[in-house]
Amino acid sequence: MRKAQAALEYLMNYWWALLIIIIIGVVVWRFLLSGVVSPPSWRPPFELEGIPITSYSIRSNGTVYLVVENRREDSVTIGYLEVAIGDCTSNWTGSLTIPSQGSQNFTLTGNCALTPGATVTANFTMEYIFKEVPHRPFESITVKVEA
Repeated sequence: MRKAQAALEYLMNYWWALLIIIIIGVVVWRFLLSGVVSPPSWRPPFELEGIPITSYSIRSNGTVYLVVENRREDSVTIGYLEVAIGDCTSNWTGSLTIPSQGSQNFTLTGNCALTPGATVTANFTMEYIFKEVPHRPFESITVKVEA
């Protein structure tokens, strides 16, 4: 009985120290042993000035498929999309409004010959209007060309 009482008194007095040791152990396990290098799954591949491009595919014939998502509080009107890879340029021109929390698929057409499986630098440009203010963000990323 005395050993149980001593153990209980120890836990009652030093529970905070044990809690800190457990938290440190979990942090070490999570970040050092299991790896934390991969980005969170909820993060889009990249963003153009706060407008996420949640999915993209670049084909060997120069056609580019994009999914653009609007996570802003108001609608966004897309007027122009362009992807340039060296001398190859694929674009979409029009006027399409994406409501708040909505998404839209875009097909950018180009007439190019890209090597399937090649890793290239793609320059993404988008023109959009948000709250009556025009924007033209630009982003360069490394992508793999699909067949």
